[in-house]
Amino acid sequence: MARGSGAGTGVIVALVVSVVCNVGLLTITFMMYTGKAEALENEAQAKADLSAFVASSEKTESFERLMDAAKQDRKSLYRMLEDRRSEVATFVTGNPGAGIAEMRSNLGLSDTDVVSNAMTDLRRELTSTNNTVSSLQRQLASTQAGNQELRDRADKAETMSDEKVAQVEKEFDGYKVAAGRYQTEVEDAIASIDDSRAKLDRDYRNRLATLQGRLDQANQENSVFRAQIDELRKKTENYRVKPQSPAELVDGRVISVPGSGGQVFIDLGRNDRVVPGMTFEVYEDASGIRPDPRTGEYVRGKASVEIIRVNADTSAARITREIQGRPVVKDDVIANAVFNPDYRFKFLVHGQFDIDGDGKISVAEADYVRRRVMEWGGELVEGDKLTGDLDFLVLGEQPPMPAPLPPDNTQAELRAYLQQREALEQYNRLFDQASQAQIPVLNWNRFQTLTGMTNR
Repeated sequence: MARGSGAGTGVIVALVVSVVCNVGLLTITFMMYTGKAEALENEAQAKADLSAFVASSEKTESFERLMDAAKQDRKSLYRMLEDRRSEVATFVTGNPGAGIAEMRSNLGLSDTDVVSNAMTDLRRELTSTNNTVSSLQRQLASTQAGNQELRDRADKAETMSDEKVAQVEKEFDGYKVAAGRYQTEVEDAIASIDDSRAKLDRDYRNRLATLQGRLDQANQENSVFRAQIDELRKKTENYRVKPQSPAELVDGRVISVPGSGGQVFIDLGRNDRVVPGMTFEVYEDASGIRPDPRTGEYVRGKASVEIIRVNADTSAARITREIQGRPVVKDDVIANAVFNPDYRFKFLVHGQFDIDGDGKISVAEADYVRRRVMEWGGELVEGDKLTGDLDFLVLGEQPPMPAPLPPDNTQAELRAYLQQREALEQYNRLFDQASQAQIPVLNWNRFQTLTGMTNR
């Protein structure tokens, strides 16, 4: 835009010079042939005409410098400005007669765009592209430094000769070659990463096959262990207290219901290892502790009670849940699957539970079940293997079947798949082993029902 404006100014100045010369000639002619008065009149008219091209206020130091430059080149001001305009047109389009509109068209600029802004946008795009080549930041820094040098040279390009411009373009070509070389290096690096990923994928698939082989071997070994457990159980059958079926786990009776107030008294106390906070389910008799024939789940009793005060042989309890129309009465039986006055049952708690009913299973809720077992006199078995003297297996929610792995699975997806599959197989393995060994299996619903617990 600055050069375009210079070309327009050159035409005006050339016209002004021409007018000035004509005015001078006219003045001399008029003075010679019509006299001084007529010449002065014509001079005034010429000055008025001249002011139409160049006002007195526009005859600045810049104007004088242009005039001096024209004299030094032994050219008229118009010719000098026209030559400069031709140089600019040739530099931009290769056509010395091109106008501003043709220059804008060749440069791809709109009527409101300027060359410096377009160059700035191009440089910004180049910088953004180079920034994506993260592994070549040192070369990028060098390139950016070179770009800054090129910006400085571009600012001086207005006064450079055609030879200087060709030199700058040659340097730009050198940077383009360097950028192409960097791109090739990046593509080679990406190809190397892809090869490494393929190798890792093969390694993990081999690892998966190895783990599957070990898992199959472990299943075979479990068959041997089951036989050993059965043999051990036969040997210990006569030396330990066998856990009864849940339907036979009556622990005590209600001995008194002192009217209103929601309290009852039972025939178990401190000597029976009863502690405050322990809960019991209340049934009319032992036959009430049975599974629902439709669902297979154990039905709740007529009420639930929680121990609040313990004496030597009796305890006071408060009713925490009661079915309307079926009050707790004397001689009702109470049961807690964990508790036994004469024996400490052994429990294996496995998996994750949803105790508060929020739809989310967690390890913390499994720990809550373990604490209740300990608080109520049960004994926990460590680890995830059945022992020969185990009395109850308490299982959480069954893990879901993992979704099939995609062909392009990642390391994290493979690890998650193996963990989910191992969790499901361990869950099913424990359930099958307990069923074959006739060890009672309790889920959270059965555990809650048979211990008299209410929702937390």
